[in-house]
Amino acid sequence: MNERFLNLVTTKLIMDRQLLEGELEVILNNNQLSLEEKVNKTACILKDIANLMNSVGLWENYNKPAQQNQDSQINTEEKIQEDGDTK
Repeated sequence: MNERFLNLVTTKLIMDRQLLEGELEVILNNNQLSLEEKVNKTACILKDIANLMNSVGLWENYNKPAQQNQDSQINTEEKIQEDGDTK
């Protein structure tokens, strides 16, 4: 898989999490909301954050094989270069 694509998805997931956390902070600091509204909105945002964190974990699992393949390819190329340099 393209490393740039992997990085873009990872960055988007991080950004989405940060936006949700910012939204949660705004709600918690909003004195205009009733306690019930704060509780309901906080619960909703926490569910969204939990879903997103599950997505991050899933994405990391998908990335592991791709990263291992890239590392293996880099190691193979380095080994070939080393063997070529010693001959």
